[in-house]
Amino acid sequence: MTKQTNPPDANPQYFPVGLFSKYRPLSEWRARWYAGELRDLEEPSLRRGKITSGTVYRFLLIPPFTPSLVVRLTVNPDGTGNLIATLGTRRSRGGETTPTQQALSLTPDQVNKFLNLVREANFWSLPSARPEESQVRFADGKEWLLEGKESSKYHVVNRSDNATEVGFSLACNYLQELSPLKTETGHRKRSTIQQPLPTPDRTRNVRRVTAGVRQPH
Repeated sequence: MTKQTNPPDANPQYFPVGLFSKYRPLSEWRARWYAGELRDLEEPSLRRGKITSGTVYRFLLIPPFTPSLVVRLTVNPDGTGNLIATLGTRRSRGGETTPTQQALSLTPDQVNKFLNLVREANFWSLPSARPEESQVRFADGKEWLLEGKESSKYHVVNRSDNATEVGFSLACNYLQELSPLKTETGHRKRSTIQQPLPTPDRTRNVRRVTAGVRQPH
């Protein structure tokens, strides 16, 4: 089993247990990773944090080489929105993250455009877990995580940039466009990504041998 290097997703807990994969070690590994990124960016838990009312959406983008970006949108009762973008300006294995944060107000038209994209993507009905990857892990891809909270309802969708529904990517990309901070700022050292993967089904590769008869190759 791969040794966990990130702290547990607890106190507060950011994500429900077993959400990111049907394989428990892989789901726990991802929860530790994503929660650690959000803590580094000084983001609260949407589920069990200070944000307890209203409608909030949060997009976390983890690129392979540049700092992570998080964009949080709070929808106000009058239809306007408050957007807070936070970018990690220094990120390396064993180092600290010094985040940069900027905020801006959104017009009702901007908020409505995003909410329409969310509805068109069927965000609240999308599976939280992304399609399970093969034994080969592509370390150069981006990680996408979109959370939504409406009153007591919470949902999160996790995807990689090479396995993302079109509607979902449009909603996430629009939040990136609105963000005053971009992921190209700064430099992120490439790190080796190790994650627990499901044990392969070895029975698929077993050559069947009939008693006393060698099967043709």
